[in-house]
Amino acid sequence: MNRLVITPRAAADIEDIADLIALDNLRAALRLVERFEEVARLLRDNPQIGVAHDEIAAGVRIFPIGNYLMLFRALEDGAEIVRVIHGARRLEGLV
Repeated sequence: MNRLVITPRAAADIEDIADLIALDNLRAALRLVERFEEVARLLRDNPQIGVAHDEIAAGVRIFPIGNYLMLFRALEDGAEIVRVIHGARRLEGLV
């Protein structure tokens, strides 16, 4: 089985997003976290999908999830999730 690494910054991003959404709708927040987990497993098993964005940082790829973007790097044996951000944010300097 492939390896999935979630950086502390990415875990904090997910927690912050979920906390903000949960203020209005707890179920929506839980569904979004479940979707983030599904996509992370997809990336673990298919680390070359997504769009390469070396201008952000070497090896960074992006996969969209609704209004959010999951930034990750392909590993030899899986994927490393480095950030999860709202799609309207500037991408420069995030990694």
